[in-house]
Order: sequence, then structure tokens, then C-alpha cells
Amino acid sequence: MTIEREIIQAFITTQIAEIITVLAIRKLVDWRRWLLAVIIFNCFTHPLVIFSLRFLNWPYLPVEISVISIETALYQAFFKLGWKKSLFISIVTNLASISAGLIFRNYFP
Repeated sequence: MTIEREIIQAFITTQIAEIITVLAIRKLVDWRRWLLAVIIFNCFTHPLVIFSLRFLNWPYLPVEISVISIETALYQAFFKLGWKKSLFISIVTNLASISAGLIFRNYFP
């Protein structure tokens, strides 16, 4: 598999996992706005993850913590949520994304 295909596959997997998760957490309240936010936020953070992991060769955990921090701030600013709620949403959506990626990679190479 080419690196381009891997990156696209990871991005699509991330989008699907995080959209489903955030819509489940928010119980479809203002779902269009949440859908758009997840897509936009991932368009910003996913390239940072790919660049940091693939090209800078940074360790996974600090990169993921950075993404969670960035997305927490974005959720907080965009939705006027408290930091605890924003942090919870960011952690849960990113865990869903990581899990989906691991499942996809191991069962559908």
C-alpha cells in the first residue's frame, strides 16, 4: 500500500469514527454543527499527526496528547463548552478513532 493510500485511509477512518462518536455523545443536538466541526477540526489536526509521526518521527503519545489538547480548545471555543466537557469529548472521539484505526489496520490490511 502506498503512503498516500494509507494517509487517505487513516483520514477517512478518523472522520467516520469521530463523527459517529461525537454524534452519539451529543445525542444529535445541533448535529449539523457538530458534524461540520468534527470534519473541520480533523482537517486541521490530522495532517499535523501524519507529519509529526511519519516525517518528524515523533513518539505517538505526545502527538496524540497534543491533538487532544488542540481539539479540546477548539471544542471549547466553537461550542462554548467548559474545559471538562470539551476534554471528555476530545478524549473519547480520539480513542474511538485510534481503536477504529487499529481494527481497520489489523483486519483489513
